[in-house]
Amino acid sequence: MPTPPSPPSRPPIDLRLNGSEVWLAVRVQPKASRDQLRVDPEGRVKASITAAPADGEANAALCKLLARQFGVSKTAVRIAQGEKSRDKVVALRGTTLEAVRATLDEITES
Repeated sequence: MPTPPSPPSRPPIDLRLNGSEVWLAVRVQPKASRDQLRVDPEGRVKASITAAPADGEANAALCKLLARQFGVSKTAVRIAQGEKSRDKVVALRGTTLEAVRATLDEITES
């Protein structure tokens, strides 16, 4: 009896360990209708933020959203790269690579 085909695999999410921090690549959409984190079919993490990209408001809102999503304090989240860009790398402290990956998997499946 032939084995059933396996489900198509998702492209990997850009997620890596850098010292004691988990680095996550995120594409940000400021001035959205609501704050939301999602993973698209290509494996890109996207964050919709209601704040405007002025005076660091969108970056602060992104850090707050990610802290809430991954269960860490706001001070444990920082923009590692892309401070003034829509494409950012965010560093998370106080969590593990496996915990971040599990949370992103939950987001992907919902």
